[in-house]
Amino acid sequence: MIASYVYKQRIGGEWRDAADGRVANVVNPATEEVVRPLPLGGAADCRAAIDPAAAALPAWAGRTPYERGAILKRAADLIRERRRCAGAHHSPRERKPQVQARGEWMMSADLFEWFAEEAVVMANSTGFGLAAYLWTRDLRTAIRASERLEFGMIGVNEWTPQAVEAAFVGWKESGIGREGGLEGLEEYLETRLVAIGGL
Repeated sequence: MIASYVYKQRIGGEWRDAADGRVANVVNPATEEVVRPLPLGGAADCRAAIDPAAAALPAWAGRTPYERGAILKRAADLIRERRRCAGAHHSPRERKPQVQARGEWMMSADLFEWFAEEAVVMANSTGFGLAAYLWTRDLRTAIRASERLEFGMIGVNEWTPQAVEAAFVGWKESGIGREGGLEGLEEYLETRLVAIGGL
């Protein structure tokens, strides 16, 4: 069953028709019947979309790489969850089989996730590496990001990643010495090798 979709332009948080009312008909190539009309946006619609996007940019830029990455990853997950329904709508519009249409939606999801992973690259670009934080509802994403982040302590949905039985540790310019845990005790110990032969 195909869910109901709104076939309008999303501009400034609202669903809109084309400013001049123009539409383009989607035709089923097999039957040559009109499947649905779509708004045919023009220059006025483009300008109307650019202004709110520009206004939203400072808030987006003010988010941490982890926050932006989590949002992009969530977008990728939603696309994958709805790929069959989206592909069913996409197929007649693009005049291609549903399998191919769904594949294009999956490619879009991959692009969102790739840009989400770029947040990790940006985070690692700093010369310091004491602690990093990320928020996600997906355990797979949490583990994968934690393995790639070059920081001594990583909080997942947690802003105080510390425990008395665990080491307080940093990497790179933040990585001199260890405190707490067994690693902290090693700062006060000397290592000795005893090799015995001839027994």
